Amino acid sequence: MNFFKNAILFIFLLILAGCASPIVRIENPNTPFERPGYTINSPSEDGWLFLEYDDTGKHVLAFNKPQKERDHTLYASVEEVYANATFKTPQEFLKFFETAKQMGSDPRRFKIIEEEIKIDNKFGEFSVSHYSKAEDHAANQRSNVPFLIMETYAYSIIHPSIENIMINIIYSERGIGGDLDANFKKSATSFINGLKIKQ
Repeated sequence: MNFFKNAILFIFLLILAGCASPIVRIENPNTPFERPGYTINSPSEDGWLFLEYDDTGKHVLAFNKPQKERDHTLYASVEEVYANATFKTPQEFLKFFETAKQMGSDPRRFKIIEEEIKIDNKFGEFSVSHYSKAEDHAANQRSNVPFLIMETYAYSIIHPSIENIMINIIYSERGIGGDLDANFKKSATSFINGLKIKQ
């Protein structure tokens, strides 16, 4: 029953964001999904759902794994963001990322526990990695706790050969502390390693 409820919620939220493909239950872990600028493998565990949709200024491949507890969510995605911004150096791109993140984060909702943002050439010269762990004080799903813990590992990449495309790959988990994956970083890295940028 919880699986059904979570699947319906996932569909509803993503369809609100724009036109979406039918939701698909991924039968085989590490299933490749092709886009003109990259290939991404689905997460390496069973039980994930997939949805592809367009939103304002971006195209999204989204993965969701329904959990037993209502307060627990596990989400991964790859976003193609269409932007005209250009950067002369990786440091300029890092500064842009830091500013955008600061502007998009509500301090009334999120209290940062741990954060690291750095230039990381894993996906090329213009590649920034971001890890954060935060208290989420406005999560709608929380029950009898004052906040949920949200852990996120992500990369932002300027595509090396397709003009005006930035790729964001994100792996995120949120829940009550004891429900979270003790090996979160390993699971997130496994998903991120499934991204292959086409030159």
